[in-house]
Amino acid sequence: MKVQWFERTNLGYFGRRFRTLWLVATTAPFDLDIVISSSWRFHRSLRFLKKLFPVTLRKRIVDTTRDPFPGTHARWNAIRAYLREHPASSWRALK
Repeated sequence: MKVQWFERTNLGYFGRRFRTLWLVATTAPFDLDIVISSSWRFHRSLRFLKKLFPVTLRKRIVDTTRDPFPGTHARWNAIRAYLREHPASSWRALK
């Protein structure tokens, strides 16, 4: 199956592959968890989403954000709601 998670970037196969490798290399030195905030979370299970990533990243993917927030800044509001339920001392969003 094609890794569709990166499809929105229009990078093509090699661009998506590079971005995945970049994400693995960039996160490797850090103790962190990954939470997915994607519209795919409404139609796919967390287990399915994890399978789209290399094994080294799968281990770090712990959850997805919850309910959608209609209107402006929907993704930002979903992340804020998640952080209210699961406080974090530091976090980053990657697009």
